[in-house]
Amino acid sequence: MLTPEDLNERYAGDAWGRALGASVTATSEAQTPALEMTLPFRAQNMNPGGRTHGGKIATYLVDAGRLLAHGLLAPAGREARLLDFQVSYLKGGGRETLIAHARVVRQTREFLFVHCHVDNAEGEQIARSALLFRCLPLDGDAPITHHNEPAEALPLRTLDEMREPRMKMMVDMFNRAMSRLHPGAEVTFMGDGQAQMVQQDVADHYDSDGNIAAGQMLMLLDNTGGSSGASLAQEFGMAVTLTIQAAFIEPARGEALVANSRTCRREGGLTHNEVHIYGAQSRRLKVFGTMTHLVRGMRGR
Repeated sequence: MLTPEDLNERYAGDAWGRALGASVTATSEAQTPALEMTLPFRAQNMNPGGRTHGGKIATYLVDAGRLLAHGLLAPAGREARLLDFQVSYLKGGGRETLIAHARVVRQTREFLFVHCHVDNAEGEQIARSALLFRCLPLDGDAPITHHNEPAEALPLRTLDEMREPRMKMMVDMFNRAMSRLHPGAEVTFMGDGQAQMVQQDVADHYDSDGNIAAGQMLMLLDNTGGSSGASLAQEFGMAVTLTIQAAFIEPARGEALVANSRTCRREGGLTHNEVHIYGAQSRRLKVFGTMTHLVRGMRGR
């Protein structure tokens, strides 16, 4: 198992992770391989509602799991390829230091199962996740039996397609916030349970393997799913991500990303949203998943 110093040195090459501000503080193989990370409060990790952004918590969890997998497999000349990620949000994170714990729950010759959770300053769990990795030889070629063929021309929606003035105002508000918090990200369409976002190719979004970071794509999935769900809301007071499930199909690099989301069902402010993320130029599917979202009006005092 690699030491915290080794893992932090690797994490220093992860531009998206550096912006998060977390660091590995402990590793252990006493009973089961495990890792601890600390995330001090940073204003840029917060959403407009004053809580830690769901995409940043997802980044924290996926990076803790990826670093644990790397620390375990790299000494044996193997790498961990992320296949699936799931997260449930139990409570909002505030202006406080957060602690992430990752541990291996099962390891086979070919697969690695990792569970992670994040605690707040009071020791309460605010989010928990499960990750599945495939263990492969370093620089080895994984067998591919089904090809990820490029999709037909991606329908790039435009703001001019939105007829409702309310939607145009909401998108304008979202994009003003995006310009500060998520450089290169733009909502290009939102309405009737659908949303599209484009994320430009930004150097600060890459990980230490030279790919667009998994956390960045989870952020994009979260924001796009929330946009399709919010398009059906009648009033706003609080918006909360409840769960994200994502399958990572292939690495993304060297191109912008286009995310399309549609709301499958809405009931009492809660929406189930399906999201697909493609490479804008290659038109190849990079990530698909679901995001459960809640928009609730202001509670009466």
